[in-house]
Amino acid sequence: MQLLIEEKVEEVVIVMEGYLDVSERTVLAAFTRHNFC
Repeated sequence: MQLLIEEKVEEVVIVMEGYLDVSERTVLAAFTRHNFC
């Protein structure tokens, strides 16, 4: 049971990291566009 919970937590962490990567890229792209245009 404990192992199953740990696997789920890892999945959630991976999804959250992926989401943060996307939002950081979006912010960075918007910031870069704002500075160069």
